[in-house]
Amino acid sequence: YYMWYEKDFNKAEIEYRTAQKLAPSDEGPYSSYIDLLLAAGRFEEAIPVGRKLLEISNDDPVFWSRMALTWAFNSRKDRMIKCIERAKESAPDNILAIAEVGRAHLVLKQYDRIPDALNRYVGDLSVPRVMGLRAIAFKKLGDNEKSDAELDHLIKRSQQTSGGSPSFYIAMVYASRGETEQAFQWLEKSIEVNEIELYWLKVEPEFASLYDDPRWLELLDRIGFPKN
Repeated sequence: YYMWYEKDFNKAEIEYRTAQKLAPSDEGPYSSYIDLLLAAGRFEEAIPVGRKLLEISNDDPVFWSRMALTWAFNSRKDRMIKCIERAKESAPDNILAIAEVGRAHLVLKQYDRIPDALNRYVGDLSVPRVMGLRAIAFKKLGDNEKSDAELDHLIKRSQQTSGGSPSFYIAMVYASRGETEQAFQWLEKSIEVNEIELYWLKVEPEFASLYDDPRWLELLDRIGFPKN
């Protein structure tokens, strides 16, 4: 609740640490705590938490893909690839694992690997995070038609529901394209409906084009990111 809805990193961390003490063999508090550490930009701190998660888990592909994302944020491509391979072994029917693998490639700007990674999923790919990743990758690879199609699907989704944070990913697509005004407009809409995945805003690399705009730090303050 503190992480997703209040965007209160400090209170969320207290609860995660408490949960780990109360149930040290429970996977949930470790998996979610990795999200907090990565989203806050505390990339190195996420490594031992990820290792502990893999130690107590039953080889869940989601956890391997989350560790892949952790290594990506730490610029450890070699270790990321090993985790991705473990995730792929059992992930064709797990959209969460597949999406995390796609994000890991995005963090390291391996755009050419994103479509293939996402297409390994055997189910419905009309998930906001997946559509956003595909729109960005196709644009970077020069396929404007496919990129625009994914973006159109995202915009239609945002008109129906805020589930899956479509406005957040629309903003990311526009930021990736260098279309600053559209990116800020969609971030405002994302904040207005308090989309869950806003807590990733600070570290998603495709938002880098907004960093020099004074509105960027104002957004981070409004959402509640720690000052450091």
